[in-house]
Amino acid sequence: MEQRILYIDVASGAARREVLDEPGIYGPLDLALKVWDGGRRLVFGGGPLAGSIVPGSNRLTFAGYSPAWDGFFSSSMGGAALPFDDVWPNLVVVEGRAATPSVLLITMKDGDLRVEV
Repeated sequence: MEQRILYIDVASGAARREVLDEPGIYGPLDLALKVWDGGRRLVFGGGPLAGSIVPGSNRLTFAGYSPAWDGFFSSSMGGAALPFDDVWPNLVVVEGRAATPSVLLITMKDGDLRVEV
């Protein structure tokens, strides 16, 4: 299954795209475990059924390091993955640390992907 992944370094604001067609990577949890490095990355996105009519399939899943658990943890938010149908990536990997509290804005207009930190 092909996954469209957007890597964002929030420290520099740099972003790069990658199309991954690797067996065993179906959604955000699989990718988060693949890129797990002990707490430097947060992965979020929709699962393989996002956009379908299956109940619960449009959940936005977050996975990465949790200071509360001092290890890997995942959480999800119902219905929040639906807006990803309108932008290029279906999975996002956030790396680094912003110098100040920031907002991450991902937009797509006329086929042009725009990332602002």
